[in-house]
Amino acid sequence: MRLSGAERSLTLQNCTSPNAATIDLTAQDSSGNTLTVKVANGAGSAVLRGSSEDREGAVKAVTIQSDGSFVLTGIMSVADDSAPGPDDLTITGLCSG
Repeated sequence: MRLSGAERSLTLQNCTSPNAATIDLTAQDSSGNTLTVKVANGAGSAVLRGSSEDREGAVKAVTIQSDGSFVLTGIMSVADDSAPGPDDLTITGLCSG
């Protein structure tokens, strides 16, 4: 995952993608923060929650290949109205289901 220009590594816990425009995944980083992504018809939501993170965002573009590899792009903001504007978000990975 790339968030506001910084690469972050997460481990997929669960991933399903029944077609090229739909994906549902949960991943976790080494600090225990959990990323949940739900996309249908090419758009959806991304939420990152944990002890050191609390962010919410939107997935605006989806590319899912026939081998299960995916690229999701969108924006993500700190879940606080007083926080600065959204950061660019890119999530890449391989969904086997």
